Amino acid sequence: FNPVPKPDKYPDDCQGHGTHVAGIVGANGTIKGVAPQVTFGAYRVFGCDGSTDTDIILAALERAKHDGMDVVNMSLGVDNTACIAPLQDAVNNLNAKGISVVASAGNEMAASNANAPANCAGVINVGSVNVQSGMIADVSNRGSRVDIAASGEAVPTLAWFTDQTVYFSGTSAAASIVS
Repeated sequence: FNPVPKPDKYPDDCQGHGTHVAGIVGANGTIKGVAPQVTFGAYRVFGCDGSTDTDIILAALERAKHDGMDVVNMSLGVDNTACIAPLQDAVNNLNAKGISVVASAGNEMAASNANAPANCAGVINVGSVNVQSGMIADVSNRGSRVDIAASGEAVPTLAWFTDQTVYFSGTSAAASIVS
C-alpha cells in the first residue's frame, strides 16, 4: 500500500461520472460551473468495471491531503455501510488540515445514516432537492444526518468525450454544487 500514489498517467472516466461532477464544479466554456476558476486534483478510485476497495479510496484521500486540496468531493457511497475506522481516520486527518470533505448522501430514497462515507463524522453529507418544487428529490436519501441539500435534478454539465451539454441528476450532482 502506497500512501501517496503517483498520479494516473492515463486517467479514463469510463462511465462519465467524474466528468459530470467536475463539470458542475469547474466548467469554464459554453457551460459555466459553480467555480469556473477552480484548480482540480483528480483522483480515480473506481476501475472501468466499477470496482474499488478501501485502500484505493484511502490512498486518494491521502494524495488529496498531500497535494494541498482545500475541498475533497466524494460523490460516491456504499449502501448500508458504517463508516469504518480507517475512513474516519482519513476524514479526521483531512479536517485537521482544514480540508472540507463533502459526500453525496446517496440515491436510495432511504435514511442517510446508512451510507459511508457520507455518514462519517466531519463529512458534509449532501442530499438533493428539486429546485422547481423546493422539495427533497424523489431519489435522494434523507434524514437527520443530511447536513445540507442542493439542486440535484437535471443539473447542466459537461458530456463525456463530447462538447455537448448533458443534464446530470442525483446526490452526486448536489454534492458537486456544495463542494
